[in-house]
Amino acid sequence: MQSRYYLSFILLLSTLTLFANDDRAGLSGVVTDAVSQAPLAGATISIPDLKLTTTTGADGRYEFSALTSGRLTVQVSYVGYRSKVEVVSIQGQTTYNFSLSRSVVENENVTVTGFPPQHV
Repeated sequence: MQSRYYLSFILLLSTLTLFANDDRAGLSGVVTDAVSQAPLAGATISIPDLKLTTTTGADGRYEFSALTSGRLTVQVSYVGYRSKVEVVSIQGQTTYNFSLSRSVVENENVTVTGFPPQHV
């Protein structure tokens, strides 16, 4: 009789665990160039409030799992492109794509002067 209660308790606990994980959400998508729509491999995607960071793969795709539903601030950056910060509403498995625009940085002229090594 006691083993029957024990088995029922285990079944109840495992069912509750399955339902408890239903509120977990995820965020995934692709980071592309705004003009050419080419994927940006190695772009950095961050969720600062959760201290989470990932990078895109060769196909420009990224993914965060085990998030909670709600509104999250997401930052995206890539060398040579203007960074983007957006608030994304997460509900279940959410797909959100980012397009980044190229950034032009102009500097003044730099003069580099070198001297041959001196032997002592």
